[in-house]
Amino acid sequence: MAVPQLFRCPGYEAVTRDRLGPELVKNAVILGSGPAAPSVGPLLADDTIVIALNNAHRASSRVDFSLYADDLPPAQRHPHTAVIGRSSPHYSPALQHFGGILHCGSTMAFNAGYWALLNLPFSQISYFACDLHYPQGRSHFYGLGRPDPLRRDVSLQSLPALALRLFFFGLQHQVLFLNASAEPETRLCLPRVTTGLSLRRRLLEGRRALIEDWLERLRPQAEAALALEAAAPFDARRHDYWVYDDDDRVWNHGRAVAERWLALAAPVDRIGAELAERFAALANAADEPPLNPPADVASCP
Repeated sequence: MAVPQLFRCPGYEAVTRDRLGPELVKNAVILGSGPAAPSVGPLLADDTIVIALNNAHRASSRVDFSLYADDLPPAQRHPHTAVIGRSSPHYSPALQHFGGILHCGSTMAFNAGYWALLNLPFSQISYFACDLHYPQGRSHFYGLGRPDPLRRDVSLQSLPALALRLFFFGLQHQVLFLNASAEPETRLCLPRVTTGLSLRRRLLEGRRALIEDWLERLRPQAEAALALEAAAPFDARRHDYWVYDDDDRVWNHGRAVAERWLALAAPVDRIGAELAERFAALANAADEPPLNPPADVASCP
């Protein structure tokens, strides 16, 4: 499935990937509302684009785009007109383009990922404070919040599988999705990178060869998952997908698709380990410490 070569978004000049150049690294951070959200500052360079989800705009003075669910009360949305707000009429077309909301997952973390992948000319997109994990006591930087991704929803049967799907679609379009969180638990199964921005840029200047290698490793499992998605006995692109809530066919098919995507977990863990080794070597050569202390991070479930 090809992404259109022309990327358009209000606030940006229309650009093509060819004109940007094959090795130009443009960085974005998708900021969630996890407890660590206010500490995002060291991740941001002057040219980093910040995409804040729902209430996350309250955690950072740097916000370029504010993406929010339609049911977020207006009083909780970003108040400044200079920030570009986006709701479902803006990100739904990206979900449709990449296979439909049932396969992409109906929650803001994935809405934002696919929206950025389709609309903005980035080479690297890092999630921060967006682990889809909600510890008791303080689930969000502002206290207790609603764990929306954990609701009973036919499109959200496996959050790790949905993250692995997004990672593969990113690689297909020369975009690297990373998880910049140092939290010990996560359902956002992307390679963990907690190293400073300058090192990430130096490594990813030569990312094309790396990405081609990773694609070759992941393609057999991913193609099996995509083939099963294509064989869905229902319309995965319905906006009113909740009509399937009591349809066992849809739930069973979703579980089967998730199992196929979860087959990418081990190879993506290995990719993450390889990235960590490369960053460690760069850090030693540059005498630059990690951005965050190394975390005892378990593999994705």
